[in-house]
Amino acid sequence: MSKKSTILFAAVALALVFIYMHFFMDEKLKNPQAASAKVLHVQGKVERYDLAGASLMTLNVGDTLDTGDAIKTGAQSSMTIEFADKSKVLVSEETQLTMDTLFKSKEGNVAETQLRVEYGSIESYVSKQKGFGASYKVITPALQLSAKGTAFIAKVDKETGSSSATVTEGQVNASAQGKEVELFAGYATLADVGAVPAEPRKMLSVPKLDTVGDVVNYLPLSLSWQSLEKAEKYRLQLLSGSRYEYLAHDELYTNTQVNLINIPDAHYKIRVSGVDVDGIEGLNAEYFINLSAHPVPPIIKSPLNNAVLKKKKSKFYWDVSADASHYIFQVSDSENFSDIKSEIKNLSSDMKGVSLKLPSGKYYWRIASMNTENEQGPFSKMQQFMVERPLKK
Repeated sequence: MSKKSTILFAAVALALVFIYMHFFMDEKLKNPQAASAKVLHVQGKVERYDLAGASLMTLNVGDTLDTGDAIKTGAQSSMTIEFADKSKVLVSEETQLTMDTLFKSKEGNVAETQLRVEYGSIESYVSKQKGFGASYKVITPALQLSAKGTAFIAKVDKETGSSSATVTEGQVNASAQGKEVELFAGYATLADVGAVPAEPRKMLSVPKLDTVGDVVNYLPLSLSWQSLEKAEKYRLQLLSGSRYEYLAHDELYTNTQVNLINIPDAHYKIRVSGVDVDGIEGLNAEYFINLSAHPVPPIIKSPLNNAVLKKKKSKFYWDVSADASHYIFQVSDSENFSDIKSEIKNLSSDMKGVSLKLPSGKYYWRIASMNTENEQGPFSKMQQFMVERPLKK
């Protein structure tokens, strides 16, 4: 190819690029369509506010949010929102978030999303941004964050506005006061209001989470993990839903062992991360469980393991379960309950004990709760006991 032909080919190529950008990119930028975000999950109290700060309504699953809408989550409350391009954001407790910009292209395949975090914490799962004009931005009092196909957390201190960004997947550009830093997975930055962002720094490493088994049938749910050097606190989260996008539990702890009592049955992703002195969260340890503990069985009082009963009647006691509408009670002489010696169904939920006449021997007993739909929960942990007094005729 001659030099003249090469120049002509390059000129034509540049012209085609210019035409494409002018007619297609500009069309999407100049003629955006209003988009709505959809509320996928709500836990606790979440409200929508107007510009004056007055509460307009309590949000529920299925509600939509438009450009300009502001939301606030209360204590122990959270929500999940989905945008036009299927990006999602998990909003933690005590967070104020505004939908600055919610646009999409006429065809619906390009989205422009900008969120503003006044205080609190959000976790974004950003779909891969395709097409000219596509963008996903998070604005805080101290940082502007831009992402394309990534997962990251933005946190804002309610009192000072100091902000941080941590990236768990992909890349985020963080800028403030004319300075921009690139954050890759495993790195974080922070900035005070009016200051430039700090140089990227490594997040704390993944803590070792002690396993509890794939299926958990009893509460409390006891979770523990190994301590991390430089960790001041630990964040424990339980996420539910088909893709584990709903925050069911989200708390900070100073110790490395937690007992969770009021947890509904569900498949959960357990996440634990260390939090450093600046409040920046580290990488997550993850573990999956199926919690199937409801209706919760009564707490057995007596006889407990290895008890010896010598009276004419063997007496069994328990504390009532708030989950139960009635109980099922079983005694067996086999550890696997293959041979049931006594079974009492439909015991009233306010009953706290029964008496039986049993011949001498080794036995096992257990009790389970039934709910109003006649669904049975797990049996209590089996208790072994001995009867030594022979029955009189």
